[in-house]
Amino acid sequence: MQKKEPALPERIQKPKADLVKLGALVQSARRQRAMTISDLAAKANVSNRTIIGLEAGVRRAIRYDAVVRLISAFPLPISEQREWLGLAGHINLAAADVNRILDNQAQRRAGLVESPEVEPEVYFQELRDKVRDRPALMCMWYTSPPAASVSPGLRQLVIDSLKSGLWLAMFCPYPAETPVELASLRAHYNEVICGVRELALLLRKTVGEALQSKIAVFEPVPQEQLVAPPMRLAEYRPALLHYNDVPAERDELGVYLRLGFGARDRWLRVYSPDWHEGPAKEAALKALKTWQDYFAHVLKAWDPDGVGWNREKLKDGRWKLVIG
Repeated sequence: MQKKEPALPERIQKPKADLVKLGALVQSARRQRAMTISDLAAKANVSNRTIIGLEAGVRRAIRYDAVVRLISAFPLPISEQREWLGLAGHINLAAADVNRILDNQAQRRAGLVESPEVEPEVYFQELRDKVRDRPALMCMWYTSPPAASVSPGLRQLVIDSLKSGLWLAMFCPYPAETPVELASLRAHYNEVICGVRELALLLRKTVGEALQSKIAVFEPVPQEQLVAPPMRLAEYRPALLHYNDVPAERDELGVYLRLGFGARDRWLRVYSPDWHEGPAKEAALKALKTWQDYFAHVLKAWDPDGVGWNREKLKDGRWKLVIG
C-alpha cells in the first residue's frame, strides 16, 4: 500500500483565490459606509469598472496594488487585509509592499505627493467632471490604433467628456502615401490611419450633429519622411490638454501607455500645473512646452466660441484637417 504524503503545513499552503467572495466583501464594506461605487473608485484610485466587475463576480483577476488601494479606502484590521489579499491571490505579498502603497495613498489624499499613474478610466472620469465648467482641447498623438476602439467603457467616458466640455483633436503622424515596396510599414500606417478615422467618425455619429465639430482628425501635409512605428511590446499616445483663455503653463500633459504581456493599460500624468515646485516639475514643464510647439498651429486655430476650427489659421501649417 502506497504511503500517503502528509499535507503541507497550513502556514505555507497557498489559499485558493476567490474573487466572488472578495467582491461580496467589497460591496458589503462599501454599503456599510454608505459609499457609492464612484465614491469608492475616487477614494481608492481605481476605475468604476474595476469595482463593478468585482462586485458582480465577473472579474478573473485583479492586481495586487488595486486590492491594496481598495483596502486603503476602509479602516480594515490586519487580519481582514490579509484575507482580502488572499482572496485576490496575493497572500504572499510582502508587508513592506502593502505598507508602501497604503502610505502613498494616505499622502495622496493629504495632497503631499503627486499621483502620476492612474487607470485610464479614472483619468477620463476626472476629466469629464473637470471640463464641465470650461472647454478644453485634448490633442492626442496616435502611432498605434486607438484603445477606445476596442474598449466600450473607455469610449463611453470619452463620449461623456465630449458631451461635457471636451474637444478632441486626433493626430496621426503617418503619411497617407507610402512606397508600395515597403509593404509591412505601409500596412501598419494604413491600420493606424484607418483606426483613427473610424473612431473619429464613430464618435461624431454618437455625439450627434450639434457636437460633431468637437472631434477632428489631423494628418501631416505630404512628406517624404517615414515615421518610425512603435514596438508592439509598448505603445504610447501622448496627449496635451489645453484650456481656453488660460496661460499656457496651465495646460496638462499625459500619456496613454499600453504594455505587452497582458499588463494593464495606464495613464501617466507627465505634467500638471498643480504639482509642487521642484526639479521634477521643471523637467516636466520642458516636455509640456515641446508638445505645445508640436501642436502649436492647431492650438491657435481652435475656436470653441466660434467656428470650431479656423481654416485660415490652418493654412500653410504642418497638419491638415482631414475630418472636422
